[in-house]
Parts: sequence; structure tokens; C-alpha cells
Amino acid sequence: MFKRNYICLLLSCLYTIGSSQHEIVDSLELQLAKATDPKTRIDLLLDIGTAYQEYDYPRSLTSGYDALAQAEAIDYPKGIFYAYNLLGVGYNGIGPIDSAHYYHQMALAVAKYLQNPGCLAISKNNLGIYYLNQGNYVLGLQYFQEALAHDEELGDHLDPTSLYANIGIIHEELGDIPLAIEYYLKSSEAALAIGGKEDRAYAFLDLGYVAGLEEDYDLALQHYDSALVLYNELGFPHRIAETLYYQGEIHFAQKDYGEALQAQNKALVIYEDLGSIEDIPSMYGIIGKIHKAAEDNETAIQFYLQAIERAKEGSFSSLMPALYEELSDIYVKVNDYERAYGAMMKFQELQDSFLSEATQERIAKLEMGYQLKVQEAENLELTKRQAQQNLILRQRTLIAISMGLIAVLLILLVIRQYRTNKVKAELNRQLEDTVQKRTGDLEAANEQLRRSNDELERFTFIASHDLKEPLRNITSFVNLIQRKLGKSADQDLQDYMGFVTRNTKQLYALVEDILTHSRVRQGEADAPGTVELDEILQDIRSNLTHILEERSAQIVWSDLPSLIGHRSDFYLLFKNLIENGLKYNESSAPLIQVIAKSEAEDWCFSCKDNGLGIAPAYHKQIFQMFTRLNNRGKYLGSGIGLATCQQIVQKYSGELWVESEEGKGSTFHFRLPRRVVEVEMEQA
Repeated sequence: MFKRNYICLLLSCLYTIGSSQHEIVDSLELQLAKATDPKTRIDLLLDIGTAYQEYDYPRSLTSGYDALAQAEAIDYPKGIFYAYNLLGVGYNGIGPIDSAHYYHQMALAVAKYLQNPGCLAISKNNLGIYYLNQGNYVLGLQYFQEALAHDEELGDHLDPTSLYANIGIIHEELGDIPLAIEYYLKSSEAALAIGGKEDRAYAFLDLGYVAGLEEDYDLALQHYDSALVLYNELGFPHRIAETLYYQGEIHFAQKDYGEALQAQNKALVIYEDLGSIEDIPSMYGIIGKIHKAAEDNETAIQFYLQAIERAKEGSFSSLMPALYEELSDIYVKVNDYERAYGAMMKFQELQDSFLSEATQERIAKLEMGYQLKVQEAENLELTKRQAQQNLILRQRTLIAISMGLIAVLLILLVIRQYRTNKVKAELNRQLEDTVQKRTGDLEAANEQLRRSNDELERFTFIASHDLKEPLRNITSFVNLIQRKLGKSADQDLQDYMGFVTRNTKQLYALVEDILTHSRVRQGEADAPGTVELDEILQDIRSNLTHILEERSAQIVWSDLPSLIGHRSDFYLLFKNLIENGLKYNESSAPLIQVIAKSEAEDWCFSCKDNGLGIAPAYHKQIFQMFTRLNNRGKYLGSGIGLATCQQIVQKYSGELWVESEEGKGSTFHFRLPRRVVEVEMEQA
């Protein structure tokens, strides 16, 4: 649905929570004016900088630089550490992000020199956030877990709240939602155990986010309202903006786009006032997403373009691939294939190091769509020219006939008629030459397009085959490592190997589905033959015996005709539809019904289930490759099955669609022409 914001573990503040940030700063500056001890002055400057982080990043940086200069002058290592940390957090807020990374690295070097667990926990957590923002989840998780280990050394002296939340974010990004929820709940429990007003507000944020993941939207909004009240009392604008963002995401999930826009626009105004360059690009992208969902495509395009510009200004390169991908999708919706192709190519440049097969497929489709548009324009131009030439030919033919009649009446015009006929013949010859040349050019272009398409399909098939061998090797060697280590492996290593195994299996299944989809696109060498649908459904029911018995499920059919085609195509078509009906079904007795009906010009086949159902807004979207509407942690799958079904039906000149409502099951229909149906059965 939506992703959790990344949370920084800041240095502990020495002031009392409960007053507004401006009042806190005023109080600290009064203390600073009276302080004479150098270390006390440095500590107060650091506290002032920390207070400014809630509403004025530039002043926070100024306090950080003042504290750093004074700490270096008296060789005060702990003050130097907290100054570096303050500067890193400040630049993480307003950019450039490379400066934030530099100061967090400097802070870690000082923390290692001090051998202070608290300092090590703070600096490693902030570096973990940097790598999480860059998409390096392995290194990010390593830093978070090391920070948590340092935190545990301190016992009750340091708050692990943010660390638990950040580890939860890693697991959510990797698709392990149950484990992510477990860490978010640990974060809320830790915050409630501390009991301060700020900690209780933070706990409400965690609980609201967990309720959102579990799709209990009313409960989520209640928790966020509670957090918002506390943050308004505390005067924390950054946290207020964050809470408004989460509220907006809940309204978006409820399809209440007006409320969603209101909340996100309020959050954006606060982030703009704060100069929070880390959050501003994301907010523009989020508001663009809402306009896109509300089908206000032109406004959505403008927000995505602003998001890209702001991401460039802040050097947040990790945000830009997703923004370009969304922008490309909107351009496709408004039929601007040239800009869609340009945006997707920019996405490919930014994402080249870890470009997935799904992205390659989409780029190929966009490129083909653009080429087809160009070809269509050329064909239209050729048709217009041919029509003009035909009109000219008819006009000259009428002239020739008129001249012939005149020649009968006036013999003196015979010579002129002869010359006219000769000119007409020459024009006809030139016209035929032009038409033949243009026709040849068109055929050559179409042949080149077919060859390109064939090469793309062969590439997908070969590349997918080549991916399977290293995936099997990875799985095998991870299993060998697990057996060799046995119970001696620590929890972190077991978590790492678990990540590798789960993601390798997921990628292997995805490759298998891509191979299946590729085979359908390539066709089969054997000639089509008679396909008995009764036999196919018997085989499917036999292969699913274990699932059917375990879930008390049934597959029923009657009076099915025979078809002309390849047996593997129709086996895969019905298998995918039936398995979807069983997978997305929480009924105590799932029922799948397969029906065939003869119509005037074709046959209509239906596969009906009593499962979860699909909202009308997604009836077309589900047939796109890699589209998933349900939680990956609860329902396994690659999102290719229905796209493969559509490819098979189109192969036989048919049409596939769905009729469904949420909670009322789904019926997938596909229509085939009568030439595909060999034997018609009497209807019951």
C-alpha cells in the first residue's frame, strides 16, 4: 500500500519535553549566554542545534558548525562526535545527501575512537538510514543490527525505538510483512515503556502504521489523530508533517482522494517551510500519485516533473527511477508514446545496474508502441496519397472519355486525344511505380518489425534459461552452508541466509513464469490438433487433488466442446484460472465452475469462483504483467499468470475479461471464434 518513512536516531537531548521548540531554544540560549565552562557551552550549542532540527535546518547546521569549531579547539572528542552527528542529520534533511554521508562517517570514526556504545549506536543507525535510502538493504540491515547490539550493551540508557522501526522498514522493503510488523510493534512497545509525551506520540505512529498494513484503516486513522494531537502540543512541525503524510496514505488506500490530497498538501507546505529537501521530492511524487489515481493525468504529470527536479536538486538519485517509471506510465495513459518512451529510457539509464526482466519487457513494449505509432502514421500518409492519385486518375479518365466523345464529333481533335491518352498512360505507369515502391518499403518495415519482435522474444527466453542455473547454485550452496553451520550459526547469519533463500525462490518462480509466458508468445512447432477439454480438466483436478482435499474444494464442469489448437496452451489457460480461483479464496468450501456456451458467432467459456473478488477499478489492470493486488506475504505469486492467459486467448483470436465485485467472487470469461471449436455439444 505505502512505505514507512525512514527514521533517524538523533543524539539524546538534555532539555525537557513539553514546551514548544521555540520556547526550548529561547531557554537554552539564555543558559548559553550565562555559561562560562567551554564543555558546557558546546553541549548547549548541540542541544540548541537539535531543537532547531524540528523547524529550522539552516540554524541547526550553524549551531553544529559552532559546536564543532569549539570542540576541536579544546580537543573535546565527545563534543566533536555529537557535532558531526548533528551536521549529518541536518544535511540529511536539506541536502546534499553526500555531505550527510560524509559527516556520519566522520562521527563513526570518532565513536570508534571513544569506544562508546551509545555513540556507536547513533552513528551506525544513521549510516544504516543512508544505505537504506540508497536501496542497499544488506548493508543497511548490517548497520542497524550492529547499532542494536551496541544499544543492548547500554541496557536502559539508550532508546531502541528507532532501531526497531528501521529494521522493520528493511523487512518491509524485502517483502516480509509479518516480520516487519513484529519489529514495528517492538518499536511501539519500547516507546510506550519510556512513557514521555513524544514517545507516546511515536508509539501511536507505529501502531497506526501496523493497522494500515493490516488494512484496518479506521483504527489507523484513530492512532494518527492521537499522534497529531501530541505533536501539535509539543510543537514538532517535522513530526506533524510526517503524521499528515500517513493520514493521507490511509485516505488514499480508502480511495478518498480529496481527503488524501488535503493531508498531503498540508504536509508539503510544512516540509517546504522547513526546507526539508529529503522529504520534498517524495511528497511531490505522492501528490502526483493521488492525481493519477483520480485520473487527473495532466496535473499528475506536472507533480512528477517537479518531484524529479527537486530530487535532482537534493542529489536523491534513488528516488528518480521510480518517478521516471510513474511518469512513463502516465504518458502511456494519455497516448503520448514518445514522451513515455523517453521517460522509460531515462529510468533504464538510472536503473541499469539492477534492471529487472519486468522493466526490460516494459521498455520493449513502449518502444514497440512508439514504432507502431510511427508506422501507423506512415501508413495513413500512404493511404492519403493513394486516394489522391485515385482521384486524379478518375478525373483524367473522365477527361479522356470526354475527349473521345469530342473526337467522334470533331475529327480534328484525334491527335489531341491521342496525346492525352499517352500522357494518361505515363501517369498511370508513374503511379504504379510509386505505389509499388511504397508498398515494398512498407513490407520491408513490417518484416524488420517482425524480426525485431522475434529477437526480443528469443532474448527473453534465452536470458530466462541462463538465469535459472545460477539461481539453483545459489539455493544449493545456501542449503549446504545452513547444514554445515547447523545450530552454531547466530541469529543474524540465519536471517541473512533466510533472505537469500526466500528471494532466490521468488526470483526462480518469476523466471519460470517468464519462460512460460515466452513459450506462449513464441508458439509451437507442431501443427494444432484436437484438444479434449474434459481430459484437460480431469488432469488439472488430478494434479490439484491434495489442495482440493485439504480445502474441501470442488472443480465442476459439463458439456464442454473439443477445440482445435495446442493442448499445452489450453491446459495452461485453465490451470492458471482455476489456481487463481483457489488461491484468492477464503471460503470454507471453494467452488470452481467451468461453463461453455454457444453464441451466434463464437463460443463463450467461463471460469467462476466464490473467492475474494476484484474491485471494478482493477478489472483491466490485472491482465498486465507483474500486477499484484494482494499482500505478497499472504498470497504467493509472480503476477504473470493472468497476462499469460490473455496471451493464449489472443493467440486464438479470442477475448478475455473478468466480471467481479469485492467479496462476491470472480468470473473470468473468454470468447473463441467457431473455427477454433471442433465439436459442439448440446446445451443443457
